[in-house]
Amino acid sequence: MPEQPTHRQLPVGAAGRGDGAKRVITLSHAEMTRRIAERVELPRNEVAHVLSALGVETTRALLDGRRVRIPGLGLAVPYIRAARAQNVLGRGVVQIPPRQAIRLRLIKELRDA
Repeated sequence: MPEQPTHRQLPVGAAGRGDGAKRVITLSHAEMTRRIAERVELPRNEVAHVLSALGVETTRALLDGRRVRIPGLGLAVPYIRAARAQNVLGRGVVQIPPRQAIRLRLIKELRDA
C-alpha cells in the first residue's frame, strides 16, 4: 500500500494566480474510485456505486436543510445566502436574490494542516 502523504507534501495555492504558487490538482472520480477499491479490496464498479449513492444522499439531505457529517472530512451545513446588490460597471446596480449555499466545517486535523 502506498505511503500516506503528509500535509507538507500536498500542493498549495491556486492555479493561475501567477504568484508562483503550486497548481492545485483535482482528484478525479475515476482516480478516487480506483484508490478506494484498492484500499478496501472491492471491485471498482461497486465502489463507484457507493460513491454515487453517497453523492445522491448527501445532496438530498442538504436540499432538505439537514446537516451532513462526512467522516474524516467535516460537516456540510446548508444556509441561505442573503440577498445583496452589486454595482456592475455599465449596468448599474444589479439585485442578486437570496440563494441556498453550503458551508463545509472541516475537522480539526484538516484545519490545522
